[in-house]
Amino acid sequence: MMKKIVLTVLLIGVVFFVNAQGIVFEKGTFEECLKKAKAENKLVFIDFYTEWCGPCKRVSKEVFPKKDIGEFYNKHFVNLKIDAEKGEGPDIAKKYKVDNYPTFLFVNHKGEIIHKKTGVSKNDSHHDIAELGKIAIDPNRNQYGMNKRYESGDRSSEFLKTYLSNLKQQKDPKWKEVLDLYFKGSPKEQFLNQTELIFLMRHATFNSAAMDFVFDYKSEYEKVLGEMYAKIVYNFIAGELGLLYVQENKNEYENAFKYLENKMGGDFEKFSDYLDYTFKITKDKKTNEGFALAIQYAYKYGPKEVSIYKSITSWISYTENINNDVLNGAVELIDEAIKFNPENKISYLDIKAALLHRLNKKEESQEILKIVLKNTPEDRRNSLTSTYVMGQFK
Repeated sequence: MMKKIVLTVLLIGVVFFVNAQGIVFEKGTFEECLKKAKAENKLVFIDFYTEWCGPCKRVSKEVFPKKDIGEFYNKHFVNLKIDAEKGEGPDIAKKYKVDNYPTFLFVNHKGEIIHKKTGVSKNDSHHDIAELGKIAIDPNRNQYGMNKRYESGDRSSEFLKTYLSNLKQQKDPKWKEVLDLYFKGSPKEQFLNQTELIFLMRHATFNSAAMDFVFDYKSEYEKVLGEMYAKIVYNFIAGELGLLYVQENKNEYENAFKYLENKMGGDFEKFSDYLDYTFKITKDKKTNEGFALAIQYAYKYGPKEVSIYKSITSWISYTENINNDVLNGAVELIDEAIKFNPENKISYLDIKAALLHRLNKKEESQEILKIVLKNTPEDRRNSLTSTYVMGQFK
């Protein structure tokens, strides 16, 4: 009797373990997984990873073991992990044009792509993976199904917008064609708001009708968005140019520059100065040299665009390995900002306290922090730059 009880307990434990575990990944080859998918009428889910990929490790450790994720993926997919740099991985990654990690791929038993996604958000990876699986089995939302809808002639605005985002994410060159259809088929006033501007900037290419619109309607955008217009446009264009810069794609980079010089007119010098310091910091990794240029940029353009003061000095305050010359320069810039924009004094003092802390002027920093705390609602104190920096730089 005792043996039966023990055996029962052990069996219950085994069942609980199986039910509680997350995604079960196959140990076989890709071809073996395709055969199993055909036999079980499932898709194959592939997690392309590398040993050096931080987000890959985080998802494998924090998301794949979750019970709800495991239940869904084990039910609907044959799951396979592929190291893109080992064994059969390089050939399969090349076949499916995988060059960023993690990349999540869903294929049918014939090896045809049903859906593909690159990357995962840092703050909500669990939701990303859960939703990704649901999209992969939904013919109205997965890449394969949307391709069929497009080929059958669906040109509705709502569908094209969703399809466009999917194509761009997959780096499918067809997205340029779809963007043109979506943009030209929509009323132009639809795009004169922040949400649609961001959408256009995420998808438009240089020398396209959509990008032309962004610049040609600058005054209309600024009536609605003010300084935010330039901030959005600069950030996205700098990102696209940055990719060309890193890839050393000289011809495309120069063509893009010529296009921008033509479309931006008198604003081009400012944008070029902006690129000088951002690329120095983010691409060339010459941080102090870049921030010295950033401070000069703020003095040159700050009085007309007050948000520059805060964005540059706060960036300096929480960046590692900043020398004292740059930190002192940022403090002087903050004092300049208070003079030009006294109504934002508390937010500037918040950054000044952080900068003084970095300069090891702890007493002066604490005195300023007291003023900041006194004038900051309790529910907003967690978002202060000074408290964050003081926590990071002891």
